[in-house]
Amino acid sequence: MRRTLIPCLLLSAALAHAQPVALVAVDGLVPTPRAQDYDSRDEPLCAGDARPPETLAEQALTGRGWLLTDPALVDGDTRVVPAADAQVGSCRFWGTSVFVFRRDRLLGLIQTEDPQAYLTLRLENPALLVVDGRYRKPGDAQCCPSGEVTMRYRITDEGVSALSP
Repeated sequence: MRRTLIPCLLLSAALAHAQPVALVAVDGLVPTPRAQDYDSRDEPLCAGDARPPETLAEQALTGRGWLLTDPALVDGDTRVVPAADAQVGSCRFWGTSVFVFRRDRLLGLIQTEDPQAYLTLRLENPALLVVDGRYRKPGDAQCCPSGEVTMRYRITDEGVSALSP
């Protein structure tokens, strides 16, 4: 069995310099979403909130339980797919993850430490992803994160790596 290392980069208020903090060994499989006590994805009110998969790579994500949230960003052979771990109260997506594929091969996974962080993604070109993140600082209301960070990631056929801010 072929073993593949998938880089897992965590966005963090404490690590705003965007350094990778973990490499996750994956046996050629897409990882499963982080567990959540309650998931409303099967409730009639929430049905249809997640978008359907468009590619084999996205089918692999939904097959493992990920919810596709926003449209994928595509430039050439590079595809950046935002996904959520679950849906919670009021059908809100919970847990922000960004999968980076090239030719349907998983190159990397970018996740937030705060499952309620907000991300804005920009695929500048097939080799550069920019992620603007908003996260909750101590004292912030759950609805209104005030922390901001911008991270840049290099994408190559070998994987995804964080660049200096």
